[in-house]
Amino acid sequence: MSAEIAAPPNFAGIDRDALGVDPRLHLAATYVRAVEASIARVWENIFDWEHFPVLHAEYFRDLRLLEEHARGWRVAVTRQPGGPDRRIVIELDAERQRARYRVRIIEGDGARTEIWTLLATRDANRTAVEVRFYLPRKDPISAPIRERDWPQHRALLVGQMGWGEGHR
Repeated sequence: MSAEIAAPPNFAGIDRDALGVDPRLHLAATYVRAVEASIARVWENIFDWEHFPVLHAEYFRDLRLLEEHARGWRVAVTRQPGGPDRRIVIELDAERQRARYRVRIIEGDGARTEIWTLLATRDANRTAVEVRFYLPRKDPISAPIRERDWPQHRALLVGQMGWGEGHR
């Protein structure tokens, strides 16, 4: 349900300082794609924390809401396959007016990881998306990763986040 971006918007002008990325983190990968949905629909999905484990079922289960506020939410999830020792806490902090949001791992494996997503309207039914993965370790993949190349890079990135084997 997505398509390659013919001419991606200029997200390059939005650097880590403008985002407020923790200076101890390193850019590990950048993922670029277009989503076949309006930006309003994208925002609706982002704030719908209950669908988080459905959208990412290969990674998470056992979702529990810890906090919800105007700019996002904080949830506890268990990583797949998992038990209580694989629990992590994830936080969403959205800046709608700037068309961007940060998902941060607060507790558990991958703690301090920041995943920044930048959005831009392509047309009424398409949204350009750039996702930047900032990790507390210095092992960059390649940037940018196009949607068609994502499967081959996903396992490496998940490993860099400290989540180990068993992820697609």
